[in-house]
Amino acid sequence: MLHFIVDGYNLIYRIKELKKQQPLERRRRILISSLEKFKLSMSPRNRVTVVFDGKENVYPLTKLSEIIEIVFSKLTNADEVIKKMVYSTKAVKNIVVVTDDREIINYIKKLGAKHMAGDDFLKGIDKKRETNPPDSGYKVDNIQAGIINREIRTFLENKLH
Repeated sequence: MLHFIVDGYNLIYRIKELKKQQPLERRRRILISSLEKFKLSMSPRNRVTVVFDGKENVYPLTKLSEIIEIVFSKLTNADEVIKKMVYSTKAVKNIVVVTDDREIINYIKKLGAKHMAGDDFLKGIDKKRETNPPDSGYKVDNIQAGIINREIRTFLENKLH
């Protein structure tokens, strides 16, 4: 199992299309949507966490995704949260931190975690999109299928209990 920890704002500012988008909340939502598609294209055991600077009550996005963990740095900054997450993980070799922040990269590499540059990560997402182009017609995409599956599971759990 891999755990991808994404430096949210660091990655947002690497996406050319998002540099033009306003407001910032919309850019965060687009990033989260892309991360959901990335997550659904991998093993279901893998995890994806995105870390943003700021407080939840200022940016109420934690409920935006059921498959991506969204963390806000609250009283510190995202860099420190990412470092603490890596430091406190027992299976540090399974951590992949997506950032271009040199300080974070140096820190996590000393602990034994992996690093992926933002541009490389985005190229990987784009390749997955190219090899799995969206279908037309009545088919559902992976995100819609995941939502439908969760709704069916919840319905059946409630019905059986």
